[in-house]
Order: sequence, then structure tokens, then C-alpha cells
Amino acid sequence: LLSLQVQLRQLPSRALADLLLPQQFQVPGLRSGVLSGNMRLQRRPERWRCRGPLRLRQFEWDLAGQPSLQSPLLQLRCRGDQLTLAPARWRWGERQGDLSAALQWNGSPLQSLELQRFVVRTGDSQLELAGALQPEIRLRSRVLQLDPALLGQQGEVLTGAMSLDDEQWQLQLEQ
Repeated sequence: LLSLQVQLRQLPSRALADLLLPQQFQVPGLRSGVLSGNMRLQRRPERWRCRGPLRLRQFEWDLAGQPSLQSPLLQLRCRGDQLTLAPARWRWGERQGDLSAALQWNGSPLQSLELQRFVVRTGDSQLELAGALQPEIRLRSRVLQLDPALLGQQGEVLTGAMSLDDEQWQLQLEQ
């Protein structure tokens, strides 16, 4: 049994990511963010558990050739084998909206990680995804509604489906 309690006060998120994340999970473009919170981590043979809140303030992520993705506050809560992101505001260039997410793992999050829910909204558009992230990516949309203005078009909101895996992604839209 390994048990660790961490109390973070204004730790730059880039420094923490470099320290803790394996190379394949590094976040290129992470520019800023200050992490605080009190989290307890436990590792028993073949099983990871956690408890506690984390707050990431002034998050900014550079997307190559695009405006940066920004959020003033991301609030995370870990309970057992689940990590949730409370609804949060975001901005990407001229666009803004809200997002939320929930993850769950079986054993270790590095071996089995499930995206229970990822929801992002902006204006009349909404995407809700769920599915596996580890050991292979297999995500499917539960809800996909796109404002045609996002695609430089006019008209009614488009609905459809999206799937994403390690090899390809597919998008089907209907009017």
C-alpha cells in the first residue's frame, strides 16, 4: 500500500505535468495555469484510488496555429476511481462556452481509462462524447448538434454522430 496526501498551493501546472506525467501523456502547448487543492492518492496492488478537490486557475493551452484555449477556473474532484470536471467556462478565440467531464478507471488509469462523459457547448452547438481512452481510444458521440455558423454556413442546427478511435475519426451530419 502506498498512500500519499498532497496539498498544493499555487503550483504552476506546467511544472507538475513535467514531473508527474509519463512522456506519452505530456501536454504539448500547456502555457499557464496555477494548481491548488488537497488530494489523497492510494495505490494498492493493481488498484489506484483518490480523494479530494483540485482547482486550476488561469488555464491556457496553445493550440498550434490556432488561438489558445483558456479557462479562468477548472474544478476537479476525485472520488475513489472517478475524476470529475465541474461545469467550467472556456474561451477559444472569439468562441466561448462551457464544458464538463467525468473519467473512471479500473485498476490503474494508465491501463484502463473510461471517459464516462465529456460535454462541450457553445451557442447552439453541443457535443457529448463517451467511451474508452485506455488501452485504446474508442469514443462515440451521444449528442452532436452544430450551429452551421461554426462551419461558415447558414441555416438550421445540424445534428449527427461522431466516432473517434486510435486509427480514424468519422463525422456524419444531417440537416
